[in-house]
Amino acid sequence: PADLAFTLDVNDAPSGVGCTIPAGGTTCSDSTDTASIPAGALVDIRTTGGSGPATQVAFGWTDTTEG
Repeated sequence: PADLAFTLDVNDAPSGVGCTIPAGGTTCSDSTDTASIPAGALVDIRTTGGSGPATQVAFGWTDTTEG
């Protein structure tokens, strides 16, 4: 198997938030980087690499907006 990389895209552009599951690994996280997501933005998770059987993926985020 190959490394599997995830990147958070905002309005079709990479945000800098992402992580890579190394070959043979099962998890990754990015608790360092942040992204600004404006109201109405299109948000998606881009995946690259990887091979082998289908995999389930779970993700989440924390909204730190004040107000």
